[in-house]
Amino acid sequence: MSVIILALRRQDSGDRIQETGDRRQEIIFYLFSPLPHTPQPYTPHPTTPLPHYPTTPLPHYPTTLHPTPHTPHPTPPLPHYPTTPHPTPHFPIPFKQDLVLVLKGGLLLTD
Repeated sequence: MSVIILALRRQDSGDRIQETGDRRQEIIFYLFSPLPHTPQPYTPHPTTPLPHYPTTPLPHYPTTLHPTPHTPHPTPPLPHYPTTPHPTPHFPIPFKQDLVLVLKGGLLLTD
């Protein structure tokens, strides 16, 4: 339960007794407390009955993947690659010459 406290300060604007005298002051406190909560009895929401599902097995459907005959797309045959790599790869002669020139040029530039 929560309580709200309100404090009011009231000051009279009446005569002063002397120059340094204080005016009459009052502080009034108001306490607000809400009414205690009275719990209501629990009333569950009305539920509709569950629908009745049949217990008979479902009809049997064929296990074919396609309802119509499937025609595969024509694809070119894959090129044949040897299953074991050749011990030394064969490169064409011009490629070998270009590779040698590039390597020699790289070595000459680094010296």
